[in-house]
Amino acid sequence: MKVLLVNGIYGSRSSGRSLKDIAEHLREKGHSVYIATPQKNCDDQNFYRIGSTLDHKVHAFFSRLFGKQAYYSRRATKKFIKHIEKIQPDIVHIQVLHGNFINFNMLTKYLAKKKVPTVFVLDDCWLFTGKCSHFTDAKCYKWKTGCDKCMQLNSCNPTWFFDRTKKMWKDKKKAYDSLDNFAVIAVSDWLLSEAQQSIMKSATIMQRIYNSVDVDAFSFRQSDLREKLGLQDKFVILGVATLMEESKGLSLFIELASKMPENYKIVLVGGLDQNVKLPDNILWVGKTESVIELSEYYSMADAFVQMSTEETFGKVTAEALSCGTPAVVFNSTANPELVKDGCGYVVEPKNVEQVLDSLKQIEINGKTSYSNACRKFIEDNMNKEKVLDDFVRVYENLLGRTRC
Repeated sequence: MKVLLVNGIYGSRSSGRSLKDIAEHLREKGHSVYIATPQKNCDDQNFYRIGSTLDHKVHAFFSRLFGKQAYYSRRATKKFIKHIEKIQPDIVHIQVLHGNFINFNMLTKYLAKKKVPTVFVLDDCWLFTGKCSHFTDAKCYKWKTGCDKCMQLNSCNPTWFFDRTKKMWKDKKKAYDSLDNFAVIAVSDWLLSEAQQSIMKSATIMQRIYNSVDVDAFSFRQSDLREKLGLQDKFVILGVATLMEESKGLSLFIELASKMPENYKIVLVGGLDQNVKLPDNILWVGKTESVIELSEYYSMADAFVQMSTEETFGKVTAEALSCGTPAVVFNSTANPELVKDGCGYVVEPKNVEQVLDSLKQIEINGKTSYSNACRKFIEDNMNKEKVLDDFVRVYENLLGRTRC
């Protein structure tokens, strides 16, 4: 089986790490794998770069100017289609396309014409909305019947002038209706439920497959991080995000810091605007792409807190649990799916007082009273081998070896 994996990133961040896991697993099973991303460098042997840095910048400019995303990069997409023709994949696996690097209509028209079995993996909601990646905070559900008069034009890839969400929604619907054989994989039960009400509901296969967690890499690690960071006598609360910004609850972490006991310390891992001023009881340590270093941070912490209200999965939460660290999350989107009995606490969205009460309960009970339940939940539900085997079965079902 030849599989082409297409994504905005490969090997890093949440979706990029998941895609690399899929590629390695497929090769271990004897399948041929090809990678296509817009990033400049990739360590994969069968890597194809879609477009150039200049093309991506021009695409981003036109997207903001004319209000349409994934409508440009025509030349780059045409070259990529020639690459697809050359390798003749049995399956095309698509994840994030809204990174200003590909023409969505050109790609899907080709896949429909050639009747290529296609798997769409939903890491967010962009593939079935007119524009946005998330919609729950905005309380907008126009995507069910037809986007228009978008209230999020200045977020999720900002648009300077025009609202083209009606056209983008219709074009996506037309694309899915033209595909003969495609699968929709959602990374959580919450996201699957939303997709089943969307323009993608005509899919041959619709199912939930959680993102995988490498339970060997993300396991409890003894380290001297506490000593290095001067946290020996502190109750450590960890927050992790690629970019620690408002959508990831930065202001809520700051509010939490204003209410915490003196022996509590928040540690934030990820990118941060240099203009942001943090209180003394929040320590920002920067970002890391090292799995070992990240697992050391998870292991060091007494509790992990997810302050985002819009999570289609929550990979950093799952990784923290895999390291035996209990989590506190909001009762919104996919967050509560990851925190089952004994794994931490689910509180009302943006309720910092409830977050603090939950942290105090973890301090009283002790982190180790949660660790076994946290680890077992991840091993039972998100173990890399199990998750990746599920993907292989989807590919095989699409190819007609069995029928779902």
